[in-house]
Amino acid sequence: MNLANILIYEAFNSLYRDSEGVFFGDTGPIDRLEAIRNIARRRLAENREQAIAEGYVDAEGNFLDVRKTVFGRPNPNYGKPLGSKHDWYRTVWGATMLGERIRLDLYGDNASFDIPLWEPLSFNAIRKSSLRDFSVFRASRFSSFDAQILPEGEREARLEKCRSSYPKYGLKELFSSDIFSALPKFPVFISAIIAVVKETEFSNLVLLYSKELDWDERGMMFLPKETKLEEDIEVLIFGFPSKLTNFGAERRLVIKPLGVKKLGVA
Repeated sequence: MNLANILIYEAFNSLYRDSEGVFFGDTGPIDRLEAIRNIARRRLAENREQAIAEGYVDAEGNFLDVRKTVFGRPNPNYGKPLGSKHDWYRTVWGATMLGERIRLDLYGDNASFDIPLWEPLSFNAIRKSSLRDFSVFRASRFSSFDAQILPEGEREARLEKCRSSYPKYGLKELFSSDIFSALPKFPVFISAIIAVVKETEFSNLVLLYSKELDWDERGMMFLPKETKLEEDIEVLIFGFPSKLTNFGAERRLVIKPLGVKKLGVA
């Protein structure tokens, strides 16, 4: 490591904070370059000439990097073939023991770290920015991220203190246009009951209800196939209510889940 890198390393270390908190939701690892390749595949299938004109592919059909900037800086690979490269990232949401809502961003190899959810943890990260409603932390690019489960003492009190940092809604409340339009720009908790779990090609479609909902109102979300949920189980969902829409004779609340906790039989 040269002197410049050593100075950068020491500067980042000085920003490290030993923190304690609980994480409730996780996007899982996402490959940003694969997302670009998927868009390019669709564009190519729809209109090859348009895909070339938009810079998604070259004349030979190679996928190109369409990002003009990366992390706010000019992208040196803009317009160059993507090849088989990857660019992994992961976002995890939670709160510190001080009641501060946080978003933790993990990049590269650190994106493969599976942070235990609903467990009081100690972790070490850099405070990137403090926004109005939450703070953004990130792991160092110079070392592997790690998090350790804290000893059992006062576990439930710690969980509740961190959970209460986020608003909690019943499914019925979110069908109110006034409440839905005033939702914050961070995830919330949603209490609901599993109505139907239907397997699709790539994921499970989950329909939700509550005892207060009208017969034609349902929540819906998609979960990975490996997530096992049973019907008529009460759950606490952590995620983003994304839209209210009509689906045939039903009104649907579409939820983008980051985490689901089983509470028991409804």
